Amino acid sequence: MTVRKANSKDKKEVLSLLDEFRADCITQISGEQGYSDSAITKGVKIYEQLLQRDDYCILLAENSENQLVGIITGYLCPMLRSGELRAEVEEFFIKKNSRGSGAAKLLMDSFFSWCQLNKVTKVNLESDNDLSRAHGFYKKYGFETTAQRFVKKLGESEKK
Repeated sequence: MTVRKANSKDKKEVLSLLDEFRADCITQISGEQGYSDSAITKGVKIYEQLLQRDDYCILLAENSENQLVGIITGYLCPMLRSGELRAEVEEFFIKKNSRGSGAAKLLMDSFFSWCQLNKVTKVNLESDNDLSRAHGFYKKYGFETTAQRFVKKLGESEKK
């Protein structure tokens, strides 16, 4: 198992992996077969831009056959009040057939190495309330539940 930074050639596979992640979350939350094409239809527009940014990280886990089995993405967020730098994990997913293989720990370790290189003092990660298996991993890795998250979606009905 190896971890590497994503590149332009990975675009289709990365976006498909992110849609697989979203579909898996929908299935776990609803109990019904999930589907997503949001990464392939919307993420495709910004993929190349994100690869060029120093404050954004896309790391991929590959098995011995060079197949993608996992992904972690995140970004840096300066905190004005403290003058420190926080990192946010945006996406974190391991394919079903690779769970328990050590890929999750390897990806998270690699993300934390990127954070250390960038002098990050805190890493935030959010997860849907119903993803208990993932929560077990996060707690085992050292994350703590410390806050509630509030979301207000902005859309066409909001624009007046």
